[in-house]
Amino acid sequence: MTIVATDLFAAVAKWSHKGPDKPHLGGVTFRDGEMYATDGHRMVRVPMETTLEVTIRRDHIQAAAAAQKVIRFSALIQNKRPVIEISMFRNQVRMDLGSLTLTVTPLTHDVFSRATLDSLSSGLVVTRGPVNYAFDPHLLAAISEVNDAACADTDGGSVKLLKWGSPTRGSAAEPILFEGHGGILFMIMPVHNRCL
Repeated sequence: MTIVATDLFAAVAKWSHKGPDKPHLGGVTFRDGEMYATDGHRMVRVPMETTLEVTIRRDHIQAAAAAQKVIRFSALIQNKRPVIEISMFRNQVRMDLGSLTLTVTPLTHDVFSRATLDSLSSGLVVTRGPVNYAFDPHLLAAISEVNDAACADTDGGSVKLLKWGSPTRGSAAEPILFEGHGGILFMIMPVHNRCL
């Protein structure tokens, strides 16, 4: 069984792909002591205690978080941070919300191997600074949401810029790597912005 704070689970789910065109990117994966999600342009990796090896669909996570919010409100249980207990039962994912359990079919796609995950977060060439880098400012809000949810029991936390690649004309852009509370890694792909 894995226990995850509901707000953190829902915030991480927002990093997965939400369209039908890439179903293999449409969920949150638990594996190797981490929870992670990606939409192909950004990724979040949250270290946690888990033995699960499963991917849960984004819409199932959002439904569980919404249902738990209604249940908690109607029962006036407001004194503890809500959590979802996740377990496997006969190849199905069980999400225990307290007074309700949702059972869903997991995604069968495994997006990244452990070696791929590790290679994405290491080996970036650090240059003088992130000059000529641009990225969607909404990604900063997404980083903030996950980081705030991860450190909800503290006074907050900062996010530091760890690495950025060296963009050159004609070459593929490398991801920008940030580290948040508790070792959470955020990777976002830069974009070419002609407005800068």
